[in-house]
Amino acid sequence: MTRANSPAGSRARRGRPSHATAGFAPSSTAPRRALAQVEVSAPPRRAFAEAEVVKAGLPLRRRLAPLAVAGVCVATVVAGTSGVAMALTPPTLTAHATLVTDTAGPEDQVTPSAAVSSASQSNIATAQLVAARTQVLEQTATEVQEQQQAAREAEEAARAAAELAAQQEADRLKELSVFKWPTAGSVSSGFGMRMHPILHVMKMHEGDDIGGACGQPIWAAQSGTVTAVAPTGDNGGAGHNVRIDHGEIDGVHVESRYLHMDTIEVSVGQEVTKGDRIGTVGTTGLSTACHLHFNVYEDGQTIDPLKYISQ
Repeated sequence: MTRANSPAGSRARRGRPSHATAGFAPSSTAPRRALAQVEVSAPPRRAFAEAEVVKAGLPLRRRLAPLAVAGVCVATVVAGTSGVAMALTPPTLTAHATLVTDTAGPEDQVTPSAAVSSASQSNIATAQLVAARTQVLEQTATEVQEQQQAAREAEEAARAAAELAAQQEADRLKELSVFKWPTAGSVSSGFGMRMHPILHVMKMHEGDDIGGACGQPIWAAQSGTVTAVAPTGDNGGAGHNVRIDHGEIDGVHVESRYLHMDTIEVSVGQEVTKGDRIGTVGTTGLSTACHLHFNVYEDGQTIDPLKYISQ
């Protein structure tokens, strides 16, 4: 047999290693089965290299590709061997598959504990949000109740103040409607038409003459503001006189006037209170004796003073 026709030559032509390259002597007569067993028992170098790549944490898709290559290499070797060599292939492939599966990276794994932890954190966040929202709603409800209570209290206070003001006004009007008797003595000549004692003609007497001694005090019949003072002169027969504005009483503007006075003890613009002394009784002007002529005006018109004064 020539070298070209020898098995070694055939392997050389196919690019396979000779017996010497595989660790056998040229003269060795070991069967081809032994060569196949040796090749199968030693894991391919690429398989080991890809295992290292898997340990480095590369993505699962890239890790599975080398394993497939390693499986092809083993299957190629086994294809030309006997049944004994074929029996060795499954454990080798299974070991490689287990290696890839066990060394899967963290990015490809979701452990049950991680999922439970994520759900727990989500539940906690939801519970915290609900608690915060509940607290805000309770605080808002409390503020609304406080505002409503304050509004009710303010309304009650306003109503009480209005009632008090109305009562005070009623008391004031009652007090204003009852005048003080302006000086000691009784009415000697009342309101109405009469014969004038000096002029001897029928003339309207627009007030009440209240008798008294000269020099006795005269009091303000009601509180008000002094609007006119005539301390001297005849003044059209009125003599010394004072006029006081009492303001509005029951919707009517009321004033009082004091005539034939002797002395005057107030001035224009002065505020007086009912019962204050404003002067003394005299007989100035058209007068026949010491007395006080007392006038009352409603909206500028004289009326019977007895409507307001009582002794």
